Amino acid sequence: TTAVKGAAESGAGPCVLSELALGEELSSRRLVKIPVAGVRLRRQLRAVWPSGHRPTGPARDLLSLTARDG
Repeated sequence: TTAVKGAAESGAGPCVLSELALGEELSSRRLVKIPVAGVRLRRQLRAVWPSGHRPTGPARDLLSLTARDG
């Protein structure tokens, strides 16, 4: 995320990141949000954790709400 934000700030091109990741850059106007109509962005998210340990607490609860492939 840091590298992508840095590239956008240096003028390498636009970036697509969450507003949460860009909060400081948007509020300080180092980057600006450009609305794009008619585009549906989709990505796969993966949860990872150390081998031999199962997620517990809030992480386990969040994972229990997600759809599983396979």
